[in-house]
Amino acid sequence: MALAPGYYMEEQLALQRIHGNNAYTGRIDPALEAEIQIATALGLRRQCPALRRVWNRMYADGLALKFRSRVTLRPQ
Repeated sequence: MALAPGYYMEEQLALQRIHGNNAYTGRIDPALEAEIQIATALGLRRQCPALRRVWNRMYADGLALKFRSRVTLRPQ
């Protein structure tokens, strides 16, 4: 949102209800967070090619998070 033209309004236009079935809010799910980060980076790549360093870093961080979320460490 910060990269697109927009307007500031003090009036509240929406409300989010936090509950157990929210897809993302309030959950600690690294795999889901990674998917969202990767999708956001790909969207930025399409919409803002000039921000290459930003979306490259976001994409790389998302991939690393996705990899770490799938790796299970074995006790030694």
